[in-house]
Amino acid sequence: MMKIDISDNLFNLDFGFIKFSGLYPVINDVSYRGTTPIIKRNDLNGFELCYKLQNDEVNAFLVSISYLNGELLVQFHLEGCSNPSVINNFGLGFENVVGVSTFLSNGYHSWDGSVYMDDDSLGEDRHYQSYGMTQLISKGRQHILTLGFDRHDRYQQYFVHKNEEGNRALEVVSCWDRKLSRNTTLSSEKIRFFETEDVESGLRQWAEMVAENASTPPRIPRKRMIGWCSWYNLYASITEENILENLSGVIKVRERERIDFDVFLIDDGFTPEMGDWLECEPQFPNGVQPIVQAVREAGLTPGLWIAPFLVGNRSKLFKQHPDWVVKEAETGRPFACMKFYGEFRWHKRSEEYYLLDITYPPAAQYLQHVLKTWHDEWGVDYFKTDFLYLVADNGPDKVTHHQAGLTRIEYWRRGCELIRDAVGSAFLAGCGVPLWAGVGIFDSVRIGNDMGVDWVSAETPKSPLVSIPNRNFINGVLYQTDPDCVLLRNEFHNFSEIEINALLTLAGLTGGTLMTSDYLPDVSSQLLERFKYLASLDEKPGCFINLGDPHDLLIVQIRQEEKSGDIEHLFFLNGAETQLNRLIPLKNLGLNQDLTLMCVDTNEKLKLLQENFELHLDPHESRWFRILA
Repeated sequence: MMKIDISDNLFNLDFGFIKFSGLYPVINDVSYRGTTPIIKRNDLNGFELCYKLQNDEVNAFLVSISYLNGELLVQFHLEGCSNPSVINNFGLGFENVVGVSTFLSNGYHSWDGSVYMDDDSLGEDRHYQSYGMTQLISKGRQHILTLGFDRHDRYQQYFVHKNEEGNRALEVVSCWDRKLSRNTTLSSEKIRFFETEDVESGLRQWAEMVAENASTPPRIPRKRMIGWCSWYNLYASITEENILENLSGVIKVRERERIDFDVFLIDDGFTPEMGDWLECEPQFPNGVQPIVQAVREAGLTPGLWIAPFLVGNRSKLFKQHPDWVVKEAETGRPFACMKFYGEFRWHKRSEEYYLLDITYPPAAQYLQHVLKTWHDEWGVDYFKTDFLYLVADNGPDKVTHHQAGLTRIEYWRRGCELIRDAVGSAFLAGCGVPLWAGVGIFDSVRIGNDMGVDWVSAETPKSPLVSIPNRNFINGVLYQTDPDCVLLRNEFHNFSEIEINALLTLAGLTGGTLMTSDYLPDVSSQLLERFKYLASLDEKPGCFINLGDPHDLLIVQIRQEEKSGDIEHLFFLNGAETQLNRLIPLKNLGLNQDLTLMCVDTNEKLKLLQENFELHLDPHESRWFRILA
């Protein structure tokens, strides 16, 4: 139970083992520690803190605090700001946060890691940002506290975990980005604090709150997407011939195995340069449109890849319209968000990539024309949009647009809303997405790095063993999650058979998008059977019941029957490099004695007769059980 303590005009929050004290303002990265507020009680459950500052830009910093239905709401404001265009960011901090054992450092976009860390990892020279929200866990999990912003379509917002002079501190920052405003009071979004009994339910409760407060309701697909993608087998070496060969293979296996494939996606490699989206490489002598038509005639949804905001310096688009890109604030030259000056340039020839300035009407009209051509004329109904976060990566101190005065997130939203308007009801898959900013625009979002050909340790923040469990709570609430393609082939990678099975099952049980890139007629019958069964599961999300401990590399995933809540599937994965031997109380798994399990891997049946579940797994090994009775 939370307690608010006011003494000597200081404001303290007490969540049992976790306590906050020493609240102070932050403006343009300057901290005003030691400033004493004037505290007013608004009502029985509300307070206002007023900090009078020696600051030329603002008269006062205000903090509004209310407590309602077990949740704490906090909002901060700059009052008397006559010139908002000088405000880059503002926020608040707590000088002391005690009782924290573990915290969540929540990544910004699809490829950032979201990872739980020991609090003692904070050193004098180290700090960790957590975008949109964070989570604080006390020792022994006596208290699990989730705190995060309620809206994400206007500002980039983040928490900073740090050590200041030996004290564990926390700052909360909102990027105003010199936004034009007629108001002299600048306000943040609201931050909500709430406690839960377990880690994932706290994350999911926060996501549900974000969904409720979104300016546009989330787009949640009615079924999970099952499909084929060209990238993780063919990569950029795609041709009309090998794409059609793989289409034939998907059709053959779909009919033989009765796998419900939805999407056939042609990924990057068919265009000569970023920005020249209506041109094709010579390897597609007839263009892409006939292939799209062949996909549709096969009863599949045709998909194409695009990086809609990227413009290569060698592209015809840039040569003809160099004024269509975002500029450097300091020099006025095109802003290069990516540079490849050495040997590696993907398969394209550009050394620099710029950003299409969608606030410049001709540039916006061009992108809209491309997307409408793909959708209306070519028949594309699945768009994989990539590298999206780059538009929201910098504020006005680094970049300028044709139209000034918007925040980085508002620029980003404007571009993404243009995409959604152009493609209509088509499926929009976002990759490299600022995770919380695209609610209501995208149908699915990537939640981790690209699938590679090597096992990535669970001790690595960007491993799928980390991103899939830690971002599972998004699925079915804000978007359909996309854990990326699974590999099924038996060559041209460094995975063992047990590792392929583990990664396939981990992704498949989530209920999110499930896609592969391999030539399906060559895939083993055993893996096809597993893929088929996982693809037959519906879109309801699985659960990960032991999140939040950075030292526990055992993944425990369950899927429950929607109406009864009974567990249908139980999955264990040993992410460690050593053998795992453990006795797990059945109550911790949500199981009772006398149930019968069937091991999907061995077809063996196991009746639960003891109070504990005995588990033995080799490194990277997994076990998948179905509950029979």
